[in-house]
Amino acid sequence: TSRSTVGTMTEITDYVKLLFARQGRLHCRECGREVMAEGPEEVWKRIEQIPSGSEVIITFPFPMKGRHEGQTVARLEKMGFSRLFRSWRIHLMDSGGLPNNGEELNVVVDRLLFKKEARARAMDSVEQAFFFGQGRVDVWVKPDRRLRFSNRLECPYCRISYRSPLPNLFSFNSPMGACPFCSGIGIKLPSRMTGKPPELEKLDSLWFQPCPECGGKRLKKESLCVKVGDKSISDFTSMSVT
Repeated sequence: TSRSTVGTMTEITDYVKLLFARQGRLHCRECGREVMAEGPEEVWKRIEQIPSGSEVIITFPFPMKGRHEGQTVARLEKMGFSRLFRSWRIHLMDSGGLPNNGEELNVVVDRLLFKKEARARAMDSVEQAFFFGQGRVDVWVKPDRRLRFSNRLECPYCRISYRSPLPNLFSFNSPMGACPFCSGIGIKLPSRMTGKPPELEKLDSLWFQPCPECGGKRLKKESLCVKVGDKSISDFTSMSVT
C-alpha cells in the first residue's frame, strides 16, 4: 500500500543518514580536499613515499597579527626555536627580518635529508610541531612541494573548521542540517514568507524556483560536503531504485 511504501522509504532514509554519519568522508567546501584530523602517524604515511635524499623542512605556523616583533623573537627563542622558513630558504630569526604586515611565520622545527630510517626523528619533530603549532604542521619538500596538516577537523589549506558528522546533519527537518536560506524547503520562498511588502508579491513561477543557496537539495553546504564514494546524501537519495 502507499502507506507502507512511505514508511519503508522513511526507514531507509534514517539508515542512509546513519551511513553518511559513520562512513562518509568530509570534503572542504572551498577546495574539495578531504578533511580529517591527522596525527603524526598519518603525516608519516603521507611523506614516507618522498624520494630518499629529498630535503625536508618541518615547520609550524606562528601568527604575527597583533604581536610585537621583539617580543615574538624572544618568545620563540625561549621555546627553543631560532630559524624561520621563508621563500623556500631557512633564515636565522631576528626582529629586523620579521614581516610587519601580520603574516604568519613558518617556524623551523627540523631540517633533514629524508630517508625511511629517519622515521623516529621525523615523528618526534612532527609531534613537537603539532604541539607548538596548536595542532597545525607544514612539511616542505624541496624544491617546491608543501604539505599541510591539522590534528583538528579542519581543512589545513583553507583553515575552515567542521563539526563531526551526526545523523541530524543530513536531515532537512533539523536545524543542524536544513539549508538556512530556504529552511529546508528547497525552493525560493514566496515574498509573503520573506517579509516583502504585499504590493511586491507575485503569484508566478518565480515562487517555486530552486533555492539559490542549496540548488533545491534542501541541506546545508556542510551536509553536502560529506560523501560516500563520490556521492553526497542528496545524490544518493536521488538515485532510482530500479
